[in-house]
Amino acid sequence: MCKAVGTGEGDELVTSCFERDSYKDQFIVYLFLTITFGLLGFAGLQPFVKSLWQRRQQRAYAPMPR
Repeated sequence: MCKAVGTGEGDELVTSCFERDSYKDQFIVYLFLTITFGLLGFAGLQPFVKSLWQRRQQRAYAPMPR
């Protein structure tokens, strides 16, 4: 498929053939994007979730009247 493609004479640039858009490459890119956006979403939602959790905990452990 890539025989004699991009070969040069002398000091010219010589390139080699490589597989593009393989399933492995796609998996790595999608995994990277998923992890990146997941961490960004977690960082953005963390203050909101913490405040909800604290309000829930305060209601759950109300002191008993004497």
